[in-house]
Amino acid sequence: MLFDQPIIGRLIVPNLPASVRARSDTELANIIRNGLRPDGRSVFVMPSEAFNYLNDADRGRIIAFLHSLPATPGPGPGGFLGPLGPLGIVIGQFKMAAQLIAETVPVPQAASPDAVTGRYIAQSVCAHCHGTNLGGQTTPAFVSPDQHIVAAYSAEAFTRLMRTGVPLGGQKLGMLREESRMNLPLLTDAEIASLYSYLHTLPDAQPPR
Repeated sequence: MLFDQPIIGRLIVPNLPASVRARSDTELANIIRNGLRPDGRSVFVMPSEAFNYLNDADRGRIIAFLHSLPATPGPGPGGFLGPLGPLGIVIGQFKMAAQLIAETVPVPQAASPDAVTGRYIAQSVCAHCHGTNLGGQTTPAFVSPDQHIVAAYSAEAFTRLMRTGVPLGGQKLGMLREESRMNLPLLTDAEIASLYSYLHTLPDAQPPR
């Protein structure tokens, strides 16, 4: 159950091993990169606007990993739109993946060789919560800040944030805390350092005093 607010809608994430077995590698690549089902319809919620930046090698590794998953019981696609769901789509508050890809503005180029990997991570890992321009976003499930917030962090504090989800001040961050438990620990120290280096090159970002 990814999202459940009856006035807006309910979204159930389908069983991934079963979904993978029902698609060819080409179809999977198109869903991941372009957010498009085989019939040409856009997917919803899946952050293909971020995955669009994955290179072919990484996309291939993801697909190979998905094929290695054993069959597991679980639900198929499901959910419904509540009274405010269709309105949110009409006014553009809730956007399909293909629309988000079409509206994407690439983030600035890396200003140094040390930041190249960081830019790739920012686009393909951070963008699905912080927006493809890294300016933060508001969704029914969470609110994320502009990535310029990293200007307040030392390299050590930023690494701690990535590893534990605990920010300066120690408040609870919800979504980031969950990400730091499940996904962000997979980043190496070198990748976190490169991400920190890249985010500090963004316009208006200033190093901590």
